[in-house]
Amino acid sequence: MPRLAIRYVLVALAAAVIAMMGGLLMMPSHYQLEGLGLGVPYRIWLQVPRYKGFPYEIQSQADVILKRAEGFLSHDGSQVASFNALQSTLPVTVDPWLYQALEAAQRISVLTGGAYDVTTLLVGGVRQPGTYRYLELLSENRIRKTVPELTIEVSSMLRGLAVDQIAYLLTDEGIPDFVIEVGESIRVQGRPAPDRKWRIGVSYPGSKTANLAMRLAVENRSVATRSLYQQAVVDPRTGLPVLGPLASVTVVSNSCMWAEALATALMAMTVNDGLPIATQFPDTEVLFISRGTAGHPWVMTTTPGFAIFVEAIS
Repeated sequence: MPRLAIRYVLVALAAAVIAMMGGLLMMPSHYQLEGLGLGVPYRIWLQVPRYKGFPYEIQSQADVILKRAEGFLSHDGSQVASFNALQSTLPVTVDPWLYQALEAAQRISVLTGGAYDVTTLLVGGVRQPGTYRYLELLSENRIRKTVPELTIEVSSMLRGLAVDQIAYLLTDEGIPDFVIEVGESIRVQGRPAPDRKWRIGVSYPGSKTANLAMRLAVENRSVATRSLYQQAVVDPRTGLPVLGPLASVTVVSNSCMWAEALATALMAMTVNDGLPIATQFPDTEVLFISRGTAGHPWVMTTTPGFAIFVEAIS
């Protein structure tokens, strides 16, 4: 074989090897990160190109995000505790994340007629309805209460807030495919494989078995579930526990914080009242599971667009 031909063959082989190695380096490696945050276990599944190596810094950064969110609980020394103790109507500057949470909470409070309310005002030991109207959101992350005795509590949306922030972190790091799970609040991005979406199981309320009420196939969405069997649900409009047939609400939306807060709000309502309200939220679909009869123990009701996420029903 002439030398020139041999040279071309060697160059072609070298190019093929380089291309193969490049392809291997671009193939995803799968990692699972685990820890504790906001009082519950968290898990993060990642698909990272091999050339990036193990994402050591991701977990430490996720822990920082969860720790920052924990700072919005109403424990001693927190911004929320300080605001609650303030017997004044002067404006207070708060963390931008806390302001963002309060902004979302106020919108949901208005749209649900106070079925969701992160504020509390007691008069004679009795919780007053509609007290979200006494909290003002001002410019530059400042908030103000118009009644000095007003307090706030945003724990019902903090897991969703943390999930959203971790998702922003992963996206900024160039990680296209992931699942974040903090308690019952989940965010999925991308796909686990080109021909398959992420699968999320929805259990029957209170079920301790592997039987699922429904399996969802989702991408680029957040999913949050609220159930009477997770914790007691109180209607902020009455201050009384919710005891109706509605047992759980699952919300699929773009924002996990939004999904978590909306699921909490809808749990305080009846299905007949909550369904028309749920349809008003853009890019949001909802599943209601209610207690039925002995022959049909569970009744499922959904918004019109929820069916596009349903992969299988048992």
